[in-house]
Amino acid sequence: MTVKSFSATDNTQLTEHFNAREFRCKCGKSHDFLISDELVSKLEQLYAALDCGKIIVNSGYRCPEHDKAVGGTSTGQHTKGTAADVVCYDKSGSVISAKTVCCKAQDLGFSGIANITSAYTSVHLDVRTEAKWYGDETKGTNTVASDFYSYFSVAKTQPQPSEIMAKGIDVSKHQGVINWEKVKASGQVDFAILRAGFGKESSQIDVQFERNYSECKRLGIPCGAYLEVKELEGFPVLHLKNCISSPPLPPKAALSCKVFTANGSSPISSIKFLIMVLLSDKSAL
Repeated sequence: MTVKSFSATDNTQLTEHFNAREFRCKCGKSHDFLISDELVSKLEQLYAALDCGKIIVNSGYRCPEHDKAVGGTSTGQHTKGTAADVVCYDKSGSVISAKTVCCKAQDLGFSGIANITSAYTSVHLDVRTEAKWYGDETKGTNTVASDFYSYFSVAKTQPQPSEIMAKGIDVSKHQGVINWEKVKASGQVDFAILRAGFGKESSQIDVQFERNYSECKRLGIPCGAYLEVKELEGFPVLHLKNCISSPPLPPKAALSCKVFTANGSSPISSIKFLIMVLLSDKSAL
């Protein structure tokens, strides 16, 4: 998990809907603060999933002194930059019930979730790496449920196509040097397909492939790769594994062939063959 430090006056726009200043400590003193990339990425996903008009961060990072002053332990998730207390609003300006927010946050994989008030307006969210915590702070600090849908008696709605469709990007050297951390933080990319090359010669390896692959693996972005060739017969399929030197491809990488046509009439001369290898065991691909 990547956690970054920001100066007290930093106004970096982290994602489309969240700015670093929203996560500053509210102790009243001027000091650096921490923000987890994963936290902001998941908040952006929550924004889209609930079709929010806005999400207000009531409390982001807390220095240990402030955390203790507001009833914390001085070592909790807020002090690590991995938590935020938020209020979600719909596009009409109404508060979205904390019951709904907790259920959706559970779907999105937040590991720490809790209703904060009896009015069901505020929600604690965090991306802790230890055991999950599903709480209700009106009833104490212990875990109260393993499933918020059951706990709050909220019926699961049928997922919309936009919620079950994985969204990916196809990239090559033509996109230049990609900032994969921004791609990850956007919350809009579920997987990436990487061009490894466009032929069997060493001079035909895509110059950005190795970097793209390494960055996807570092950031946990499910990815696959392909070779674009004009003729399949006699083509050395395993050449794809020669396109990257470090880190090596998984030993059980699955190879398959996909055929695309240029115009639908499909004369042999117009068929483009793509030899695909899955570089991740993630189910998005």
